[in-house]
Amino acid sequence: MKRYDFGTILRLWQTEYRVSNVELAKHFGVSSQQVLRWRKSKSVQLCLIENIAEFFERSTIDFLEEFGDKGKFEA
Repeated sequence: MKRYDFGTILRLWQTEYRVSNVELAKHFGVSSQQVLRWRKSKSVQLCLIENIAEFFERSTIDFLEEFGDKGKFEA
């Protein structure tokens, strides 16, 4: 079973919502290089997951369910 991480889910959501790295960077006040690091991250602080979910107008639970659907998160 393939394991998905934070960066994978972020990339999936960016594709689904057609959001570029530049758009995310501007929204969060970071450089586009920081967004690239997020996209490669295996794990991050929960507050970043919360902020990313809010940006996509989704809940943190949505993120965790997506994470779980991909085979890694277990409650």
